[in-house]
Amino acid sequence: MKPASRRLTAAFSLVELLVAISITGLLLLLMSQMLGSTQLAWKNTRSSVGSFRDARNAFETISRRVSQATLNAYWGYNDPANPTFYQRQSELHLVSGPAQVLMPAQTLSPGHALFFQAPLGFAENADVQRLNDTLNTVGYWVSFGSDMPQRPDWLRQDIASHPERMRFRLMEFRPPTETIDLYRMVDDPAAPGKKKPWIEVQTAQGTLYQWFNNHLVAHSHPIAEHIFAIFVEPLNPVPVAPATGAAPPPPASLAPDYHYDTRRHQWAADPRAATSRHQLPPRLQLILLALDEDTWLPLTSAQATAHASALTKLVREKFFKGLTGTVTEEKMREKTKADLALLEAEIRKLGLRSRTFTSLVTIRSAKWVTSQEVAAP
Repeated sequence: MKPASRRLTAAFSLVELLVAISITGLLLLLMSQMLGSTQLAWKNTRSSVGSFRDARNAFETISRRVSQATLNAYWGYNDPANPTFYQRQSELHLVSGPAQVLMPAQTLSPGHALFFQAPLGFAENADVQRLNDTLNTVGYWVSFGSDMPQRPDWLRQDIASHPERMRFRLMEFRPPTETIDLYRMVDDPAAPGKKKPWIEVQTAQGTLYQWFNNHLVAHSHPIAEHIFAIFVEPLNPVPVAPATGAAPPPPASLAPDYHYDTRRHQWAADPRAATSRHQLPPRLQLILLALDEDTWLPLTSAQATAHASALTKLVREKFFKGLTGTVTEEKMREKTKADLALLEAEIRKLGLRSRTFTSLVTIRSAKWVTSQEVAAP
């Protein structure tokens, strides 16, 4: 009887199995790394979107309200008792510029500030609230400090569970309509026995800016955290090409030192004072620089304060300084862009991330004219 034939079966050798396991392990490792990178990118993107959501909302709020700025300007006699020509007149005020100039008492406020009036209809009195378009004074500035003043009493006492938060915050200055004192009548130094609106008799920056500085802290509230600075650059109207078809000449900068004041004529005698007299800039270039919460969160209060002091000093002493000589808007834009890039680099050196928001805002009630006065009949 013949023995049963042995059947040959296919099989992997030990070497082949080891090679297959190595390749599989390598593929799994690569897939794991790719998945980890994807998860990290998704987490960073989600964190970035969340961190800068408040900044975007605040920027939209500023842009919308700045576009509503008004002066209610009109043409009136330069001297009612002895008129010789017409001048632009207004009882209101718009000023923008470096924070250390506008608000010298706010030592940890980098960048610029902006103050103006707009018909926002914010009031405390019930009768006044019925008027939807009542005038409000409005301002935007940045402050660094603790969140303790904004906390309710019960939360202030729970420091262990809710540590103090030292942050840059974008502040909105918006007192109710009832507190506007621009129209307050005072004695006229030039005419004894007669009265004149308080704002009309001021002859120095320090006193002229009291209408917002005296009430700044009491009537300001944060609208967004981690806003490091805002920057404001007033711009001319869009230039119109001459009839010949040649390119229009480059317009001169309205604020070569970033300081624009519709009442500059009350404390300075220069061509810029005559140009800006009771005249809103037609456009404002608004820049908002926001910091990333995730890169700021690990800092202790001492570290956060040290970073805030260093960055504020850097901005005030080195960046966004004025230009001299013949300054066009093109030169100012180049300087602003260069300074912003350098500032962002300095922020990265501290291990922080930032994002810049930029918008060109048109002020609807601006009626820019080049003539400074009109001869009276």
